[in-house]
Amino acid sequence: MSKQLLKYIITKSCLRSRIHNMKYMSTVNNEKLIKVTFNKANGDKITAEGKKGDSLLDVIINNNLDFDGYGACEGTLTCSTCHVILDPKDYDALPEKPSDEELDMLDLAYNLTDTSRLGCQIILEEKLDGLEVKVPATVNDARQLGKMFQTIIGNVGNKRIVIITDLRPSLDVILGKKYPHLVNSKLEHSFYFVHRLDFVTSGLLCIALNKRACAKASSAMQKRISQKYYIALVRGHVSKDHLDLTNPIGYCAKEVDGNRKMCNVDEECCTEPRDALTRLVVLERGVYMSYPATKVLLQLVTGRRHQIRVHCSTIGHTIVGDYTYSGRKDTSPHRTFLHSYRLELGVDGINVQTNDPFTEAKLNGLWIPVEYVNKAEDDCFRLFSRYS
Repeated sequence: MSKQLLKYIITKSCLRSRIHNMKYMSTVNNEKLIKVTFNKANGDKITAEGKKGDSLLDVIINNNLDFDGYGACEGTLTCSTCHVILDPKDYDALPEKPSDEELDMLDLAYNLTDTSRLGCQIILEEKLDGLEVKVPATVNDARQLGKMFQTIIGNVGNKRIVIITDLRPSLDVILGKKYPHLVNSKLEHSFYFVHRLDFVTSGLLCIALNKRACAKASSAMQKRISQKYYIALVRGHVSKDHLDLTNPIGYCAKEVDGNRKMCNVDEECCTEPRDALTRLVVLERGVYMSYPATKVLLQLVTGRRHQIRVHCSTIGHTIVGDYTYSGRKDTSPHRTFLHSYRLELGVDGINVQTNDPFTEAKLNGLWIPVEYVNKAEDDCFRLFSRYS
């Protein structure tokens, strides 16, 4: 082959490639951009554009908009920091309704409304062009950097006098001190938290080392592939060895501005109830500090806020030490006796189990079992299937 012919072939090939790329770029450039306006709490309005298929979080990130702390989990659906509020007509017009997992995360959001959504779950379509959303004053979710404990010391007229008796760092602060080399400064809470525990709950918590792992683990939990088990001491003797607790759980209208207490659907104050399922198996019956109590193993099938605590309270067996769901009466125990015992993640064969913290020896004889019903074995699910 002559050099002239080879040069002609290469030139023609490059020209075709260049024309193809120009056509592709023209198609991309002609794609209609969708405008979104973000209304900040201080009155500022910021308008930006995104492509079809982008989420609202993508729009903020791609346009480098200044929303401090927004989208802390980077769209892995493990926080509520991309909380936005929509106009009712826009909320109803969204093509996808919020999933259970999104609603669970919204439980953590401040200034929650009936038209709240997470920005990472709102996907742009052409019909959403011109959409306006409100960004609340704070995007921090309920996993605070510190937890306040308050003691009411009296009343002056119609006002309560409150003194803060303790200020404890939350898990992200503690982990940051222990594992500073794993801290991700780009994340609001420094780590990829896959799920959450109530502040009063001890035990297992899954934290991913990177965004990809977090998304994979979070997806397993959203699809209910993961299995979560808890151990608790509850007041009184649970009469049946196995129970399925199915009362829907919603927000308590009396506590909207308080500690975000939840309640079951049978209570008049219950708003926005959602289906919930907790499975319970009795392990031991005995006495705690001379009062009847039962040690139970619980499988958390759905993941509503305070679900186990509400369900136990609903059947008349409040968790020992649960100040909130005992009507603020159970004050003598040093803690709430609820523990995240085992996690079967459903990813790469990861199964982790802790020791039982509520044994007679570990509680220095305050808990004395008198009847042994079941044993929490490594294969906890088999224990539940026995009663199915």
